[in-house]
Amino acid sequence: MKKRRIIILVAAGLLAVWILPTLLNAHEKKSVTGTWTARKIQLEGMSEPQRIEDAAKNFKNLTEKERQEAIRELKNYQVIFREDGTMEVDYDESKLLGTWKEMEDGVYLAVGGAGPHIITFTVNGKELTMEDDRETAILVLEKERI
Repeated sequence: MKKRRIIILVAAGLLAVWILPTLLNAHEKKSVTGTWTARKIQLEGMSEPQRIEDAAKNFKNLTEKERQEAIRELKNYQVIFREDGTMEVDYDESKLLGTWKEMEDGVYLAVGGAGPHIITFTVNGKELTMEDDRETAILVLEKERI
């Protein structure tokens, strides 16, 4: 009986050594998949991201109506990562399609759009930071709960 327990424990340990890393990698890759919605933005001159409503106070050259429209558009900005490596960015009633891949722990690169450009996404806990190689703004997104 004691010998049987030892054999079972050793077998379970070996399975854990082989299977656990695979399961953890699968979880990490799936962690970015899903729909993410913009919650904060960091514009040129800001030291850190601010809630969209607060950052909009810096839109000095807009009328109040234009400022409210910009807030609405930013709050509806979504990025959808699919498990098959495709993605879309939904904004202002437009869609940008592309592909994404994992680069290193929590960092993902996406390529797409007219005249392809690179967008870097970094997962930091429950937030996803988005930096576009063409823009000076940084968006911080939160994952939608299913």
